[in-house]
Amino acid sequence: DGLAFNEGAVATISVQGNDPDDDALSYSWKYISGPSITIENANTSECHFTAPDVSEDTPITLEVTAIDSDGALTRKEVIITILNLPDQMTTIDAKPFNKKVVLSWGAISNATRYDICYSSQPVPENVLEDTCIASGAQWASTTNTSITLVDLINGTPYYFRTFGINDHGT
Repeated sequence: DGLAFNEGAVATISVQGNDPDDDALSYSWKYISGPSITIENANTSECHFTAPDVSEDTPITLEVTAIDSDGALTRKEVIITILNLPDQMTTIDAKPFNKKVVLSWGAISNATRYDICYSSQPVPENVLEDTCIASGAQWASTTNTSITLVDLINGTPYYFRTFGINDHGT
């Protein structure tokens, strides 16, 4: 097993069976336990579901059944871990000073650090460090709920994107 998906992601799980008589196989997926999901394509070798929001990394157990044309069947449990991502920031306070700004925000319960991409030009959503820097913007990280950004140009409007990060991403 070892399958894991971020909460909110569309999870696709596929299996491939081999019948000793080379009979055609039909498949069915069944929900067993964990947060409630709706399985799409439940009667094929490849099913889909939207990973639910979770408050911590949480397993979901499915069962897949393969049946050949003679009615012989095999069942297997599949355990998928839904990974908890940091919640979204709702408010960021910016206090300008001479050639610097102090940003502060409320703690996100499951974030282990905060990343900030900032520029005098609009910053795209969901930007990563290398794409932030490649766009000419600046990048900063902190484990605190505030940061002082320096060497800014007085009178210039700045754009900030701040992300809560944990081991599973943003």
